[in-house]
Amino acid sequence: MSSSMRSPGPLRRLLGAGRGALRNPRSIAVLGSALVLGLVLAACLLAKDLRDGTIENTERDLRGLTTLLAEQADRILMAVEVAEDGLAERLAGMGAGDDDVDRLDASAATTVVRERLDAIASALPQVVAMAIVDRQGAVLNASSRWPALDRDVSERPFFRRLAATPADLSTVVEPTRTEDGVAMTLYVARGIAAAGGSATGYVLAAVDMRYFERLYANVSPMAADVISMVSDDLTMLARHPSPPGAVGRVVPPVPGLRRSPGDPEGSGVSRMTTPIDGRDRYIAIRPLDHFPLIVGASRTVEATLTGWRRQTLGLGVAVVMLTGALLLLLATNARQIRDRALLAGSEAALRAAEVEAEADRRIKDEYARFGSALDGMGQGLCVFDAAGRILFLNARMATLFELPEAFRREGATLDGLRAHIRDRTPDGPTATFAAALGAAATAGMPAKLTCPLPDGRILGVAVEPVGAGDLVCTFEDETERRRAEALISHMAHHDALTGLPNRVLFDDTVRRLLASPDRDRHGALLLLDLDGFKQVNDVHGHPCGDALLKAVADRLRRVVDEGDLLARLGGDEFAVVCGADGRRAAGPQPISAIALAERIVAALRETFTIKGIDLSIGTSIGIAPVDGSDQSVERLLLDGDAALYRAKAMGRGTWCLAGTRNDKQARGGPDTIFTMSDRAA
Repeated sequence: MSSSMRSPGPLRRLLGAGRGALRNPRSIAVLGSALVLGLVLAACLLAKDLRDGTIENTERDLRGLTTLLAEQADRILMAVEVAEDGLAERLAGMGAGDDDVDRLDASAATTVVRERLDAIASALPQVVAMAIVDRQGAVLNASSRWPALDRDVSERPFFRRLAATPADLSTVVEPTRTEDGVAMTLYVARGIAAAGGSATGYVLAAVDMRYFERLYANVSPMAADVISMVSDDLTMLARHPSPPGAVGRVVPPVPGLRRSPGDPEGSGVSRMTTPIDGRDRYIAIRPLDHFPLIVGASRTVEATLTGWRRQTLGLGVAVVMLTGALLLLLATNARQIRDRALLAGSEAALRAAEVEAEADRRIKDEYARFGSALDGMGQGLCVFDAAGRILFLNARMATLFELPEAFRREGATLDGLRAHIRDRTPDGPTATFAAALGAAATAGMPAKLTCPLPDGRILGVAVEPVGAGDLVCTFEDETERRRAEALISHMAHHDALTGLPNRVLFDDTVRRLLASPDRDRHGALLLLDLDGFKQVNDVHGHPCGDALLKAVADRLRRVVDEGDLLARLGGDEFAVVCGADGRRAAGPQPISAIALAERIVAALRETFTIKGIDLSIGTSIGIAPVDGSDQSVERLLLDGDAALYRAKAMGRGTWCLAGTRNDKQARGGPDTIFTMSDRAA
């Protein structure tokens, strides 16, 4: 036993060898070089990780933006297609569907059809003109003027494609430059079915691509970003920002680009130098699902890496400072070792202790400087170990959650941090976030969380395991991105003037109502058309007319029952979907719908005061109840339109009820029974 105590252990021998090596200046130089190399390598790896993360975030943002814009563009163009389908079916029902071209001329070249074209063009802000063209390419009617200009479109490529396949009634789109040559117009054509199934004429809509440029200007996240739309032949249709000569030129393909809708491949992010501005960019593309168009969003590499360069600069300064301090420390240590070699005994040991103490102090100072650099980060940062002890927490993190200074000192724990967050709003979303953060720490796995703060901000949180059980949490403010997504969604489903639901949301609501199993007991559609609104526009101007529409929308909101959907279809046309939320009405239909119609007629009969001017208008209402049969949105709208026209024909300022028998197939169409209000009768 005494023999083992006299012999030195392995650890003691290792420490002795280490002290011997530190007495050699050459060994110190080798050790210093290794430490500097390791520090530089670690800094390079961290900078690379930061750069990869920055690029990944940019690619994710661009992918998300192109997905949202492609879906929105699809809905905007599908709204045009739906409007054309409805008009084509109405013309076919009026006799325009016969093979006799003269019948189409007689049906289409009327003021009623022209007013319908004007209404559709007014309801769809993206449409600048609507027209009806016969089988030979002659323009029969147009929304731009009456009577229609004597124009011929038979030489247009889209018309030749339609005429080559008269039995194909599908939509054809063709981009064309505007007359001033600075923008593009997208022509959307749809066939009018004849009795034999082929096209007897075509409905044509002109979509102004500058509408999309204005939209992209409002949603562009950064000044260095470019949002564009191209056709399937890579012709630039719309671009923001749009330098001279950009629109209308053919651009080179992006790697992975698909040329037609429905292909499973082709969407993604690539990097290339764009030919328009000659700048190196990350480009994300997304084709539309229903039209041969492609939406792209790009961001310059320079703008993408600006934040990363600032972070790398701070990191480089910290590394240089640490390296200089380390070299200075090692040089001082080597000099002191050489000096200690000249001394003997206790004096050498005392001086060695003093040097070691000084080295520890300097190292602590350098760590404090490194912590100051992390405090300057734009992201919140928190590092804790497997035991739940907080190892580091920067100033940005303390500011985000209003943490006291105690959380930045030794002894702070993750449990204490979670309790502080939970106590701020015990029943709120931050309490749920605190629980999720604890679960992620317990599992020791990567996680991504979302934390809504009481002041309305939204934080994105990433948890990543590092080292032996340590976890790093980063916090980034995502408020503006979330708000931009909410704004895009609201713009796609609501009218810009009145704030009411638009035609897209209206169609979705009617389809849900028709899918309800007990819809015949609580569903009905009211179509409203303002009486005398055109005179207000003609006499007092469109600004007064717009103000009147807003006042009408406010008054209708007070009259319509809770649970019903009030929508603006375009121009002075409004609609109410009774029972839109699936709940039963106060009474059986159509009695409750008639009662609502009478309240609306009475409310809009009262005088409006707009900009000091007293205006008296009224409304005519067509009521189409849901009868429990196989009704479609188009059939229900046709019934409502027929009842509305009947109400206007009986003197306006009243309502008319349409009912549909079940033997509609026996006569080739529904027989409609109209019931008028007492005033109309």
